Amino acid sequence: MVNLSLILLLLLHILLLSQLKFTAWPEMLSYPYLFSNNFLPYKDFVIPYTPLLVVILSFVFNIFGFSTEVLKILTWVILLINDLIIFLILKQISKKDLLNLFILAIYIFLSSFLDGNMLWVDNTTVTPTLLFSYFGIIWIKEKKLSNFFMTAFFLSLTILIKQIAIVYLGFFIIFCLSLRKIDLKEILIFFAGLLIPIFLFFMYLISNNIPWEFYNWTLYYPLVFWRNFPGYVDFQITKTEIFILLFLLSLILLPLVNFKRFLDKKEPLFIILTLIAALIAVYPRFSFFHLQAALALGIILFTFIYVNIDTKYRNWLLAYVLLVILTVFFLLRNQVFSQEIRFYSPDDRKLSIDIERILQGEKKTYFLGLNSSQYVFTNTIPPKPWIEGFLWYMESPGVQDLFIEGLENEKPNFIFVKKPVNGNWFDLETYQPKGVMSYIFNNYSVSEIINGDIEVWKRKKE
Repeated sequence: MVNLSLILLLLLHILLLSQLKFTAWPEMLSYPYLFSNNFLPYKDFVIPYTPLLVVILSFVFNIFGFSTEVLKILTWVILLINDLIIFLILKQISKKDLLNLFILAIYIFLSSFLDGNMLWVDNTTVTPTLLFSYFGIIWIKEKKLSNFFMTAFFLSLTILIKQIAIVYLGFFIIFCLSLRKIDLKEILIFFAGLLIPIFLFFMYLISNNIPWEFYNWTLYYPLVFWRNFPGYVDFQITKTEIFILLFLLSLILLPLVNFKRFLDKKEPLFIILTLIAALIAVYPRFSFFHLQAALALGIILFTFIYVNIDTKYRNWLLAYVLLVILTVFFLLRNQVFSQEIRFYSPDDRKLSIDIERILQGEKKTYFLGLNSSQYVFTNTIPPKPWIEGFLWYMESPGVQDLFIEGLENEKPNFIFVKKPVNGNWFDLETYQPKGVMSYIFNNYSVSEIINGDIEVWKRKKE
């Protein structure tokens, strides 16, 4: 009966997702596409993250083809896996299957409405973070070294998807220091699980002679330069988002007021510290999809609270949960229900046809201001190194010179430039790198305009 109910709940999750807007982030197509076309990460194209997600996506797309449909199906499969892991974690907390199914249903609804119908780096960290939490809880209970190893292993995978996830390691060390004395064997087991994947990754960097490029794009530039550029760090939150955040936080904070002894238990303390780490990992900008890992951990923490709180408060707590769900639905209902795929609209598809008409089979081109997924849709590739035209990329020291050198070496016949819109010079749709545009002005001329705002620049005859 429980298995059937769980299957039905998973099917309902798919049904709900099918009615919500799906976001096909361009980078989730272009990064693995370039990687599959022998572009080395960090050297031939810029990835501001550790590369595990790109490797996984490349593997999947090479089997099933590069398309938004494959991306959507893969996203839904990952989301269902997350559901199953959460259910397994809930079973470690409560033996009441009906309660576990109900709380899982809460998570499914909230995660789906709060930017959950997409694949992005932050969303992808949810899976290894949940597995890290699952094996961590079991290790706390059973003290088996194999579970300690798996805890470290999945923590390592999280870091290899997004480097800021290293904050999880810091908070996990704090948690371990709060426990009994950990012997040398346990320390060695933990670091084996943590370092084996990282060691293999660094061997890849060294074998391809790109450790310095990796350091620059994932650590040095973000920490030293990008954080000073307008728009890179962005925590502007709307009133609606603030209201929803306060509701979600109250689900956790209100019950803790009358439950001091809850904090003395090791399993919930582990989840609390991991949740704090997940909130820190939202940096450098806020959006609900950046909070997906924190949302999953919050649901787990809520379950700990519910099963340990006085029974007289439980019905009130569930009623409050329903109020939160209704509030989220009411506030977001007009924004999330759509059959349209973001970044793959009819205009995007028409633009791909126009680009293919102009190129007439030419493989090499460059898009400035266009979605990078157009390389996938038009079966083209940019010059090496490919650097997307974001302010924080292009204004880093020496980057435009490096990019212009690549343009000069490969000399694509056509460059497509989206006209800037009115706004601050640093806005995403307004900014244009001066050095790159100067090179284009000197070596190309506008041959036509397509889609109303896309300039087609053709290389001048030498």
